[in-house]
Amino acid sequence: DPEGYLSAAARLGVAPRDCLVLEDSPTGLAAAKAAGMRVIALLTTHAGDDLEGAEARLASLATLGVAFAGSDPSRLTLAWST
Repeated sequence: DPEGYLSAAARLGVAPRDCLVLEDSPTGLAAAKAAGMRVIALLTTHAGDDLEGAEARLASLATLGVAFAGSDPSRLTLAWST
């Protein structure tokens, strides 16, 4: 059910297509995708095969790098290693 993600985006005033979700469950991944959001799956509780459909699958948040993109604080650059 995408309602939780859609509600969060609405409360933040952000379009779902502009959201990035970090998720570790197949149910959460499916909900985020149904909401029209992009997903990075964390392989902390489920195997990678259970989390297909994510833009990336990471073993740990330690492999994710985040930086501001230029002078706009609402724009981020992400990099990760698998």
